[in-house]
Amino acid sequence: MEMLTSIKPNRVHAELARPLIRRLASAIGHVVHMGVLEGDMTTYLVKEGHVEDAPLTHEDMQLESYCSGIGKVLLAYLSDADRERYLSGGPFVRLTQNTIVDPGELREHLQTVRAVGYAIDDREIAPDLCCLAVPILQPDRSATLALSVSSIDQGKLEKSREGLLRKLTHTSKQIAHRLSD
Repeated sequence: MEMLTSIKPNRVHAELARPLIRRLASAIGHVVHMGVLEGDMTTYLVKEGHVEDAPLTHEDMQLESYCSGIGKVLLAYLSDADRERYLSGGPFVRLTQNTIVDPGELREHLQTVRAVGYAIDDREIAPDLCCLAVPILQPDRSATLALSVSSIDQGKLEKSREGLLRKLTHTSKQIAHRLSD
């Protein structure tokens, strides 16, 4: 029992989801991440995919939530009170010319993310990195985990956005089912 209490739920989630994420990364030829909010930061729990344009990320790496695809999805799915607490906690640093740093603009952006069900990081965290992210929804429609596909080739990602979103959403549903069993 003592050993079981030392196992972190996020590690269990990562290992249960990893085979599905690996399969997706292989099928689409991009890097796929799964992440979670920890405090105000986004932590990558899983990174799969070995392609030439792989972003310089690694598992357990933390990124600012307001400018990463996974972070924006998870912020969008917070309760209104928790999202407002986050937005009032700035300042938000401009990492690239595309980074949203105004809390009001970010609030509106997160409302759009929630409405459409996905986020785009359009070179907001790094000038050559783009990603699409979707929530991994729990039965109550909340999201504490999210999945993203990343590339340094914005044109390639944009050209295949709809197909990638379908595949990301399908895999996120598979992960949600696996985690609920």
